[in-house]
Amino acid sequence: PAPPSDGKWPRPATQTNLQQERRDVVVEMIRSSWEGYKSHAWGYDEFAPLSKRATNWGHGKGIGATIVDALDTLLIAGLDAEAAEAIEWVENIADYTQNIKLSGFETTIRVLGGLL
Repeated sequence: PAPPSDGKWPRPATQTNLQQERRDVVVEMIRSSWEGYKSHAWGYDEFAPLSKRATNWGHGKGIGATIVDALDTLLIAGLDAEAAEAIEWVENIADYTQNIKLSGFETTIRVLGGLL
C-alpha cells in the first residue's frame, strides 16, 4: 500500500473483529497443546502428540525442556496461569544437577531460547 498522504508511516495497527477472532483461535490452540502436554508428558523433554509418547534427552528424569521452551509462548499468549505452572515446575521440581549428556544445539534453542 501507498504511504498515507499525511506523511505518518507506518500507521498504528487497528484490530478488526477478524484479527481478534484469529488471535483467539491461536491462543486456544496454544492452550489445547499445553493441556495435551500436561496430560501426557508433564516434565518430559519431548512429546509426540500423535503417539502420546514422551521422552527425555538423557538418562534420568529430564530437564523439562518443553516446559521451559513454552514459557515465552505462554506469556506472549496471555496464558498467565499456565505460565505460572511452568515457572513453579522450573523453580521447584526441575533437577538441573543431573550428570547427563545433552545436545548443545537443542539445549540452546529450547532452554536458553525459552528463557529469553
